[in-house]
Amino acid sequence: RERVQLRYEIDKNHLAILWRFSLPAFLAGSLVVPVTWVVNALLVNQRNGYHEMGLLNAANQWRALAILVPNVANRVVLAVQSNLYAEADRVRFHRALVANLMILTALSGVVAVGLVIAAPWIMKAYGEGFSAGVSVLTLLAASWFLLAPTWVLWNAMVSSNQVWQGLFFNAVGAAILLAGAWAWRDRGALGISGAYVLSAAVQVLIQGAYYIWWRRSEVP
Repeated sequence: RERVQLRYEIDKNHLAILWRFSLPAFLAGSLVVPVTWVVNALLVNQRNGYHEMGLLNAANQWRALAILVPNVANRVVLAVQSNLYAEADRVRFHRALVANLMILTALSGVVAVGLVIAAPWIMKAYGEGFSAGVSVLTLLAASWFLLAPTWVLWNAMVSSNQVWQGLFFNAVGAAILLAGAWAWRDRGALGISGAYVLSAAVQVLIQGAYYIWWRRSEVP
């Protein structure tokens, strides 16, 4: 009505953000559901599969406790790290990252050890049929402890525009998990738990090695 001319065009800067951040972050988050579904499908299709699935689910309910502190702390630290990286203060950026890495890994270790010690009583509380899940909870606790550093390093990659690299490490972990679950599927929940440990161990090793190389390239 006011004869205002509207011009529609795509902002190339926004497209760059979609490619550098939004797409790889979305893909990284989307890996969890299908990979978990495949692993669970492998388990329930084995002998006594639904019983074994019950053991795995009972033990896996304690994952929320194991990742509570890292999840809360990482949200706060991400803002700090992003600010330090944007200001090109690489020394303080990496100091904050290493401090966060040490603190959260230690706290996750305390929780994991607590779960391992309490595993017999925790699983017994679900009923007599869940007593065989003690080893399952022990292995899952170990995998959660191993994954704690990877969550901190994921934050570092997000804050430094390396989300594609983070997606790669998550994809490697997912591939190892699927391979381990397939290889040990006949061992029931214990085999699946072992696959989670193997996946976490491989991911933290390669992600840690990459961080060491990256830090040396930035802070002589």
